Amino acid sequence: MLPDLVDTIVIGAGHADQERIYFHDDVMSNIRFADEASEKIKLSIDEFVRRSGYQMPENEEDPDDIRFESGSYAGISHLDLDGDHISTIIWTCGFTGDFSYLKLPVYDSNGLPEHNNGISHIKGLYFIGIPWMRKRKSGIVMGIKEDAEFIAGNLLHKRFTVA
Repeated sequence: MLPDLVDTIVIGAGHADQERIYFHDDVMSNIRFADEASEKIKLSIDEFVRRSGYQMPENEEDPDDIRFESGSYAGISHLDLDGDHISTIIWTCGFTGDFSYLKLPVYDSNGLPEHNNGISHIKGLYFIGIPWMRKRKSGIVMGIKEDAEFIAGNLLHKRFTVA
């Protein structure tokens, strides 16, 4: 069974069947890689500013720049969709948009998931990160926050709307 968490980070579904989704065990190495890449980018920007002689204000604390500590990762190897009461999956497709292991009837004629603003016609399945999902920036990092807020708002609306 899942730990008592509202949300859980899992990266890289290995495969799935009708009852379970299995995940790779490299979540922490992926998160470390992303944190290190972010740090390198910030340092290169700081170095550019220093070399250019620009006068810049002090760095502000970025509330979204939180280091992910291994103690907060639950170590989930698989999800039992019924047993773990999974009713919603938000499929984030990353840089390459590999949908090859999503074995559901969700594709259009171009092999991309059919959706309306990230909402699939399959109950409980949502997407984030698809180019032009909602806006031009949907397929890049700059669009993730708005699209995630839209999907979260949709989920909350459904949860708290009395039929």
